[in-house]
Amino acid sequence: MERLTAVEARKRLPEAVQRVAYGGERFIVTVHGTDRAALVPIADLHALERYEDDEDARLGEQALADYEAGRTRAYSLDEAATALSLGGEGLPADPGATRRPGRRAARG
Repeated sequence: MERLTAVEARKRLPEAVQRVAYGGERFIVTVHGTDRAALVPIADLHALERYEDDEDARLGEQALADYEAGRTRAYSLDEAATALSLGGEGLPADPGATRRPGRRAARG
């Protein structure tokens, strides 16, 4: 997989897009030597999104099964709002809580 600096990517974007779209190539874009982005064929992106959707569904089913089996509990909207406000003490520990590695919460 070819690496391009951000400056090179700017200069060569039309060429890189053609190579990705029609040649199936992939590029990693670096900033100060650190991998920051990738140019990939749209089919690869769609496959990644399908994988994420499947993983989200699996984790949702797992969370529901854990709740129904009594391994975790639900929190009311008021409990969550209180816990997430500034100065809140947070929600009680939940031994059944799962978080998908590498996923960040959406920022508002």
